[in-house]
Amino acid sequence: MEKILTLTDFSPLSDHAVETAMQLAQLYNSELTIFHDLTKEVDITVEFGSKPEITFIAEGKNDAFKNLEYWNERSQILEVHTQFIVSSEDFLTKTAEIVESLKPDLIVMGSAGAGGKKEFIWGSNTQKIVESVDCPVLVVKDLMQDYQLDNIIFASSFDEKEQESFKYFLDLLKLPKSAHIHLVFVNTLGYFNEPSQAIKESMLKFKALAKGLKTSQHYYKDYSVDAGLRNIMDELKPDMLVMTNKYQSPIKHFFQGSDVNRMINHSIYPVLVIDYKG
Repeated sequence: MEKILTLTDFSPLSDHAVETAMQLAQLYNSELTIFHDLTKEVDITVEFGSKPEITFIAEGKNDAFKNLEYWNERSQILEVHTQFIVSSEDFLTKTAEIVESLKPDLIVMGSAGAGGKKEFIWGSNTQKIVESVDCPVLVVKDLMQDYQLDNIIFASSFDEKEQESFKYFLDLLKLPKSAHIHLVFVNTLGYFNEPSQAIKESMLKFKALAKGLKTSQHYYKDYSVDAGLRNIMDELKPDMLVMTNKYQSPIKHFFQGSDVNRMINHSIYPVLVIDYKG
């Protein structure tokens, strides 16, 4: 993982995302880019060096300067190579431009959705980024302490195409040998039926791809993927939920719906959405 991008509006939830991104950059020896959007047209000048020189020609922007200065000092303490991008352009447009030019391996964002208007707006932007970029996005609610990845849920329809996404996920995170991956299929089409033999055989192929790591296969019945994943996460208490957004599938269809967007906003667990070009 060479490049990590994190997006911040300096709210508490986005602070968790920046700190998580910084710890990940330290762990993987990655370059970190922190992007802050000013949300309205202002005149700004930004120079990068050992200490950011940032001038805001706008009332009430001193807090933004203080926050950028804090993260710059934090990056020096952790010895993380960090660059800052500050823009007053449209948030989604500018983010797309940064992703296209930077080509990050991972985007880290915060999301809440239930803590007031500002957090709702930021959560909505998180959803839009997840749905629009061809890049893995890690959505966090709280700081990932010590970056524990011993207990992971990989939820999928286990279509043959999604094997590539599974391999992409394994290569991206380079999981420790202690990791336990729970392969989870939520059966919604035949609520009272057992999963087909084809699904069981497909999950065995995914298991083989994770050779050297402990894996378990789980078949859950529920009326929706959203409800199923909520129940699964309550039961297994994972360090992370991983989903693929690369191919059209039942998981992707439901993921883009409002039910699973609410799950991403309100879940206490980090959610990694796998997507990429190619």
